[in-house]
Amino acid sequence: RRLDRVLIFLATCLQESSAFYAVDELHAFAVVLVRCVLDNSLAERQDSSLESVSSCLAWVLHCIPDKNWSEERGRLVVSLSKVTSHHHNLCDVCNAMPPTPRARELQRLLSFRIMQHL
Repeated sequence: RRLDRVLIFLATCLQESSAFYAVDELHAFAVVLVRCVLDNSLAERQDSSLESVSSCLAWVLHCIPDKNWSEERGRLVVSLSKVTSHHHNLCDVCNAMPPTPRARELQRLLSFRIMQHL
């Protein structure tokens, strides 16, 4: 429950002042959010927590400037594919992507990279 509140607050901060965050900070934040998805303690409260993580991740991806997106999506694919080595967890990482155009693009590239390494 507390994590949900923190994530909602962070998503609100990203909405209000997205220009204050460097691309590297957004990248690190995206990796941390995906690691939250894999946390076993969230499995019990999956619905609301995963919604909050997904919403926050959508804003993180949205805040990456268009001019940096093509380079950053490649970096994110590499980083997110290394978050875990277990194939079920890798599926969870792909499924955690929110329903936004950038996230769907990232999900496709990430899925392709994971399938290459299996």
